[in-house]
Amino acid sequence: MDVQNILDMKQLLAWAGQAGAGIIAYYIIEHWWWANLLDPRPKGIVAAAISGGIGAIAWLVELWMGWNALPATLPEWVAALVGAALIAGVTAEGTHTLLVKGHYTRDRDGARVLKHAQPKLHH
Repeated sequence: MDVQNILDMKQLLAWAGQAGAGIIAYYIIEHWWWANLLDPRPKGIVAAAISGGIGAIAWLVELWMGWNALPATLPEWVAALVGAALIAGVTAEGTHTLLVKGHYTRDRDGARVLKHAQPKLHH
């Protein structure tokens, strides 16, 4: 593996472990048929869980490649994995909020509807 490929892989893993995890999770959840049956809040939670898993896996790959320091104790391992998952999960929630939740509102009966689908009321 040459230096350029290693740098590209490091950048890809750094991206996947942070902002990229949220984008990847959003893409996954928007293309699974069962996820379209969920309301925005549960859908966001599932996206955050997927993103957190991606972030933790990216951190473990970086660790395996020797690009991160090896945690010395069990609490350090837990803190590092949870930290990686939380960073990635937050980006998924942010992505989901920006791209999905902003398109919906509630009608008078409390049902979720697309904002552009609401009828215009004329006074």
